[in-house]
Amino acid sequence: MEYPILSILIVLPVVGLVPLLLFPAGREGLIRIIALAVTMSEFIVSLGLTRWFKPELAGMQFTEKSDWIPGLGVSYAVGLDGISLWLVLLTTFLVMVAVAGCPEYSTHHVRRRLIGILFFEAMVIGVFTALDAVLFCVFWEGALLTIYVMIGQDGDQERRPSAAMIYGLCTMTGATVMVMAILYLHSWYYRISGIYSFDLLSWYQLSLPYSVQVPVFLCLAIAFALQLPLIPFHGWLSDVHSKAPAMTNVIVAAVLATIGAYGFVRFSLPLFPEASLQFIPVIVLLGLLGIIYGGLIALTHNDGKRVVAFFSLSQMGLVMLGLFSFNQVAINGAVLLLISHGLCTAGLFCFIGMLENRKHSFDLSQSSGLIQAMPIGAAVFLIMTMASIGFPGLSGFVGQLLILLGTIESPRVGPPFVTLAALGAILPAAYLLRMFQQTMFGEITDQKSAQLSDLEWREWIVLGSIIFVSIWIGVYPKTFTARVDPAIQNLLTHIEQKKEDDANRALSQSTAEEVEVLQMIEDMLKRGKAE
Repeated sequence: MEYPILSILIVLPVVGLVPLLLFPAGREGLIRIIALAVTMSEFIVSLGLTRWFKPELAGMQFTEKSDWIPGLGVSYAVGLDGISLWLVLLTTFLVMVAVAGCPEYSTHHVRRRLIGILFFEAMVIGVFTALDAVLFCVFWEGALLTIYVMIGQDGDQERRPSAAMIYGLCTMTGATVMVMAILYLHSWYYRISGIYSFDLLSWYQLSLPYSVQVPVFLCLAIAFALQLPLIPFHGWLSDVHSKAPAMTNVIVAAVLATIGAYGFVRFSLPLFPEASLQFIPVIVLLGLLGIIYGGLIALTHNDGKRVVAFFSLSQMGLVMLGLFSFNQVAINGAVLLLISHGLCTAGLFCFIGMLENRKHSFDLSQSSGLIQAMPIGAAVFLIMTMASIGFPGLSGFVGQLLILLGTIESPRVGPPFVTLAALGAILPAAYLLRMFQQTMFGEITDQKSAQLSDLEWREWIVLGSIIFVSIWIGVYPKTFTARVDPAIQNLLTHIEQKKEDDANRALSQSTAEEVEVLQMIEDMLKRGKAE
């Protein structure tokens, strides 16, 4: 493939937002059409990746590299493997869904919301394809800054300043520790090789002492865990989701959480295998806490947005369990669950937004009997709920099953953790079915609910496309796993090789020390005989 397709995917949304900046207020209809055209074009271009991607190759494909700041070893380097391939497609698909399916675009602030979402799309695709640490940081911070601005300008007038402040502090904390870690790795690479470089693939060849791996691993883990989010770094989650409009919720829950998990895959596991193995109990425990805590808290809420937000927290805990099992089947399941989580949370938040646009509320205690007014909407809502809880034949089932099967085979996790994860995975059925039952069954309690209109054709298309992909993954997951498997195998092989290299290095150092001690003893004996 000779065309710079990855650069096109990064640049196209930025170019597409320029016309939005030029249009005056009052042209919301035309602005929406342009934004939708840009996101659809972006998705169509991203489909070309699947056409030219070679599943049999485990390394990076579609690579592009050129000097950016040669004196410091900074370059514009992009590429993707089987893991990032599907995350890029997930991003372009969900951004298109957010633009087409979120009803609040018809109210106010249309232009700046769409400008924000297009810029965010470019930054996230940059995160998934960057092969230079500085470039990764630039895209990462660009994505998080965009979310901060969107939270600050959208949603509830009273709560949004505090939600934006909390998220901004979390973002700044993560940015600071990430930059510290990357600069430290850069200095170590220069110390070992004598070359200034931020090239991620070159860094993979580093053999870092355990004493170096631990602090850098912790710094990056904090930065990534803040965006997942992972307990105890979830403080911003509830306020942001409960007061944000549907579009922001789709982006935050479905896409932003994905880049946090991706950071662990691209940085933590391959760069710090020894530290990653040592911290398995901690990460797995935090993941299990997320699964159980998220489920229990969701059972206590009547706000549908908060319920879906804590569902997201629970799912990310299961993803981390799969990633840190160091098992190919479980990591494959984690990638599929990331995709399924993006689809399900996007669908649920879109549906909640559509219902809020009609009722101006999605309080479970004030909604009932909606199946009478929205029979088609109720059927769609039920399918998305079933996909979220892992019903066979839908996307959530495959990801959860592979994680549990792979984790139970992993000697590094153990059956007790798997048992707790399996029991915790039952909780989504409790609170999501509760949400469906309270809103759809029973008697209609107010006249406004009785007069609600069913799904429109645009809403049909948006939610139907999400359901179609979810069924595709659930029925024929090989389409996705065939491209992910080589990348995961390459990752695990790399980790095992680095473990062997570290062990050999430690053995050689130990042998050298023993030889030195023996030499000292021999010298002492010679001196004793001479005396």
